[in-house]
Amino acid sequence: MNEPIGSLCVLPDEQHAHWLVSICQGGGNKLVLRRFESRDKAAEWTIEERARRADETNGASMTIHFPDDCPCCGGGSTW
Repeated sequence: MNEPIGSLCVLPDEQHAHWLVSICQGGGNKLVLRRFESRDKAAEWTIEERARRADETNGASMTIHFPDDCPCCGGGSTW
């Protein structure tokens, strides 16, 4: 699979106790940015983060993925 490195993902943690917002780094690895208690809060923050990053990069948009379509669902989270 060709992972879209730099995409934002909203995923449950391994215990399914929290929702993580991460950036895909390829090879199934992800850089975890934030942890939330609900998927809705994580999704809301992710949308705001994508807009903030687009402002910093002159409009370059990031794709947001959820568990059903996230290409970096493999192990290897880093904080």
